[in-house]
Amino acid sequence: MNAVFSQFDKFYVTVKSDRVKEVCKMYASLGWKLVENSPHSRYFNERNLTFSRPHVVQHRDELQLLQVYLDGAIDKIGKLQSNPCPVTTALMIAVGLACLFLIVCGALLAVFWQNTYFITGIVFSSLGGVLLILHGALFIKIYAQEKVKSQVKISELSERLNTICEMGAGLTGGADE
Repeated sequence: MNAVFSQFDKFYVTVKSDRVKEVCKMYASLGWKLVENSPHSRYFNERNLTFSRPHVVQHRDELQLLQVYLDGAIDKIGKLQSNPCPVTTALMIAVGLACLFLIVCGALLAVFWQNTYFITGIVFSSLGGVLLILHGALFIKIYAQEKVKSQVKISELSERLNTICEMGAGLTGGADE
């Protein structure tokens, strides 16, 4: 029977070097103890962390559920920090390319078919230029608004992380290393 109690679960995670202490504290609130902190084999700004916890622990199911929530919140924060405005960025690129297409088509019409489509070419190029300028001004505002929304989501997720850690510390008897 002692063999069951001597078994340990291990958990591996890779994090940015500047977030090691924060992540260790979060997982410690769920009963995990840091066993190893080693550099990543490829990326100099990342660390491989190995955590351990006894296999038999009180409130195991609740702690595992909290860990799932914790992992999800950490992942969402990472995605929001790496690309805070994916929709706006994609639209900016698509509309910008369409404007450039109008400018190039207009220039080609004006240069190669000077007699028949010169005016049309000038109109296309002018329209593309005006749309490109409006596009820049409009999307800068939209990008700023979407970035603010992203920051609000990050702060909400950070609050959720704190709540999860408090609940985990309550289940593990206040383990907080």
